[in-house]
Amino acid sequence: MTAARRDVAVAVALILLAAALRAPLLLNTFVDHDEINTVWISLAPTLDEARWRMFLEGSPPLLYVVLGAWARLFQGDSMVMQRLVAVWASLLALPLVYVLGRRLGSSALGLIAMALLAVNPFLLGFSPLVRQYAPVVCLSALSLVALTGALRGDRWGWPLVALVNIALVYTHYYGVWLVAAEGLYLLLAALRSHQWREFVGQGLAACVVPALALAPWLLYALPRQSATVANIWDKIERWPNPLQVLANAWVAFTVGIAVDGRIGAFLAGVVAVALLVALVVGRPPLPLLLVVVALGTLAFGALVALRAPYYSSRYFAVALVPALMLAAAIVAGQRGAARWGLLALLVGVALYGDARLAQAMRNYPFVDQERLRLYSFLAERVAPGDSLLLTAPWHHSELHALVPDLGRRARLASDEAAVSAAQATGRPIWFVGMLDERPQWAAAFDALAERAPRDVEQSFADSATRAVVYRFVPPPTAPTWQPLPAVFQDGLTLTAVTAPTEARAGEPLLVGLRGRAEAAPTRDTTLFVQALDAGGRLVAGSDAPLPPTRAGPPGSEQTTWRALSLPPGLAPGRYSLVTGLYPTGSGGTPRLLTRDGRDAVTLGEVEVSAVDWTPSVSLPGSPPSPPSGLHWDHDWTFDNRLPVR
Repeated sequence: MTAARRDVAVAVALILLAAALRAPLLLNTFVDHDEINTVWISLAPTLDEARWRMFLEGSPPLLYVVLGAWARLFQGDSMVMQRLVAVWASLLALPLVYVLGRRLGSSALGLIAMALLAVNPFLLGFSPLVRQYAPVVCLSALSLVALTGALRGDRWGWPLVALVNIALVYTHYYGVWLVAAEGLYLLLAALRSHQWREFVGQGLAACVVPALALAPWLLYALPRQSATVANIWDKIERWPNPLQVLANAWVAFTVGIAVDGRIGAFLAGVVAVALLVALVVGRPPLPLLLVVVALGTLAFGALVALRAPYYSSRYFAVALVPALMLAAAIVAGQRGAARWGLLALLVGVALYGDARLAQAMRNYPFVDQERLRLYSFLAERVAPGDSLLLTAPWHHSELHALVPDLGRRARLASDEAAVSAAQATGRPIWFVGMLDERPQWAAAFDALAERAPRDVEQSFADSATRAVVYRFVPPPTAPTWQPLPAVFQDGLTLTAVTAPTEARAGEPLLVGLRGRAEAAPTRDTTLFVQALDAGGRLVAGSDAPLPPTRAGPPGSEQTTWRALSLPPGLAPGRYSLVTGLYPTGSGGTPRLLTRDGRDAVTLGEVEVSAVDWTPSVSLPGSPPSPPSGLHWDHDWTFDNRLPVR
């Protein structure tokens, strides 16, 4: 086998290894609310809505645009499909660092850098998350590849550098650090060569053009995003100094983001000492570009910590590629056993971090369990033709990510056009409201309640995002009424009924009744409608005050609708429908009797069939408890623990 074929075989094997490490996490990883925010923004129905949602975040817009286009072109709005963008970005970074290694040293440098990046626990942890960090790693590698190509004299080199760097800073603001570090390298190169004319053109392409391109967005967005950023900063309790920030980033780069702080600090220290010894003893030739860009990017990030609550290693994603490339250059510069031993140490520490990461992610709750119960309930009950109205954008985005079929059909209750369209279908309308925000959605709820009865009221009140679910059943526009002469005590008369003869388990059964009061009633009365099985046992019912008792003059006819919630598991068969009255507040007894002494009137029979559709998705259940060996106590290092954001 030739050297070229061997390199290709090793490179392909490393890519397959990286894909194998990422595949389990793609499907079995907790959902972070920052991910939900990303999905919510990217799937905004209009540009104005997207801008408004984006201003609740503190990030530039490129990733949201890409994810939105991906969703619309390829139905990529499920959580797995949205995560694929980040996974592919993390895999694409591997061949890019190989190309970069070859240009800066040799194929050995490229393969070593590929190996370190393939098993890097920092990138592995962020690759399945719908956030900017994996794309930033990929764009950082592409920027350095474009820069080395431009320095070699590639025809479209400098325009490509400008375009990639524009994409980088529009993906994450901290991409500016890499751009600045590249500018620093170009400045140092110009000082050594005295090629100032070339430096002006190079600096213009690599730094000035991306900065000018970002400036309009900054002027437009930062005043609107500043309130969100300030709110986040106010909640930060610990402000580390730059040394702590750098130590935190180095721990994340080497051991990962789910390792006990003391263990992580120790292993990261071992790696750092080993690299320093190899640097001193082996004296490997290090490309100036890697030294300046790697150290410059890290230094610029650390300096930000002097004036901002910069506490998390995830923001150093932009520094990962140059830092690993510099470590790979030290390894590649060793000879014989020293090279293999140092490489084994770096890979071994990374694999340990990978194992801890996988263990942590498997045992971290996929999503808040009470919200999971809410979404499971909706997935099991909302039939294909039903409408779904949500009062909370958070629920909308999270449902869109976890149950795409429902997410596509869901609309915000504040959208009057969506409410009107839901009512026009004549199908059941599901309404999900946050209990703590009832005043905000009371008007929308009351408008629905005036036009349609409801048969479901289910609370999910055990979590911070407490919610209640209702199902409204709009009456038909032209019902067929049948006479129902039934005269009860207190002068209350039922005159007509409309009810279906067929129904499905799990769906509402709508019954309409007309009645009148022959004289002004002396007490409030409750009307009940029940479905009974062959043995007379109650299977579904609805009890509510009768409107005619206080509405209209004596003798005027009033119409009331009752929706019965048939259980999803109700056995197919024939069921009887009965109705009757009792004094409100009496607990159902004694019932009012008819003139012939009955306490209930039979309305007819209904044939119930089994549900003919399957739930949208089977959501994950509760995970096992985290293993006792996982300790997320980080002492003086910060925020390398899960949950990752």
